[in-house]
Amino acid sequence: MLVPAGVYILFNYGTVTQSGTGIPMATDIAFALAVLSLLGKRVPLSLKVFLTALAVIDDLGAILVIALFYSKGILWANLLIALGTWGLLLLFNRLKVRNLIPYIIGGTVMWWFMLHSGVHATITGVLLAFAIPFGKGDAKSTSYILQDFCINR
Repeated sequence: MLVPAGVYILFNYGTVTQSGTGIPMATDIAFALAVLSLLGKRVPLSLKVFLTALAVIDDLGAILVIALFYSKGILWANLLIALGTWGLLLLFNRLKVRNLIPYIIGGTVMWWFMLHSGVHATITGVLLAFAIPFGKGDAKSTSYILQDFCINR
């Protein structure tokens, strides 16, 4: 995460675009994954799995940087409502609620309050992903149905 941010700041230090340093932090591993996919079977599967896991961790780190450093003043009431909504969605998950409608409505509510709390709203997507039930990961699981809906629309 630091290397792409460092390269960016090297070329943009002192300019109006300097504040975009967080953007390249999440894209560096994506390029490596693209190159590996072009190489196909010549690259060991273990390397692909490692880089994919690294990409997820790298993206979570970049999202945290965006949330912490790109936020402007926090309205605690809105943030607490957003986090309370997330807690409710986590409870739905524990109660094995598999219908997507509560998660979509709750995610929308959570996004609105997060957006108006001053914390960058991209955090909502990450938190919502943790709340949506994964199940066994088969075609009948809630997360698979949501993924299929988003990809095929």
